[in-house]
Amino acid sequence: MSLLINDKLIWVSIPKNASYSIEESLINSNLKINHSSVFYSIKKINESIGSDRIPHPHVELEKLKVEFGNKETFCIKREIGDRFKASIEFIFSTIINENKHTPIIPISEIDNNFIYSFFNLENINNLFDTSLQQQKSWFQTYNKLIKEDLKFSDVYYDTYQNLGTLLPQNFFTNSKKCTYEFDISNLDEYVLFMKDKFNVNIKVKKINRSTNKNESNIENNTEFKNWVFDNFEKRFEVNNKKII
Repeated sequence: MSLLINDKLIWVSIPKNASYSIEESLINSNLKINHSSVFYSIKKINESIGSDRIPHPHVELEKLKVEFGNKETFCIKREIGDRFKASIEFIFSTIINENKHTPIIPISEIDNNFIYSFFNLENINNLFDTSLQQQKSWFQTYNKLIKEDLKFSDVYYDTYQNLGTLLPQNFFTNSKKCTYEFDISNLDEYVLFMKDKFNVNIKVKKINRSTNKNESNIENNTEFKNWVFDNFEKRFEVNNKKII
């Protein structure tokens, strides 16, 4: 979840970029932590429907600045192909383990061709829908990923909200750079930064919500990286340049 730290620094939480590990490291520190108002809104909704899920919202940078002020920001970034692969595996793991639905294909059989075939223009546009019909759009795509035939009126938003992990990193940063950016492959830099900035020792544990150990057969090659860029990242890329 996105947080304000010591009234000075905003963490822009990006899905599948060690967000649970970063969240845990901050909440268990001696730092002053403020949740985004979105956290409390979701918490209230969950309580009203009897859900015990702890909110973990990912709020866009500009919305956080409106709420917390024009403060410095930091975020964790990840190579786009690797992040997309991790998001797919997370979504399918959620389908199986949390929602108890049957995916149209086992995780181990998901490959590049399946990704290229499933994510046609309609399904991609559903994910980018920002209209009042967004929930129906996301539900429609989710319903195509499972063998069950669900009715929109019979499921809650948290059933298919994890599709949001496929949204580009630049969606959450509003196509802007955070004041400080760290790569997921070297979180020690984040630890050193927090020590230098706030004189606090941060401990980062590896936390992965995907409880299914099966991995997909997605090959994160150049073709795949460029496909992810062209179909997902490009809409929020300022320079619209392909990966070299």
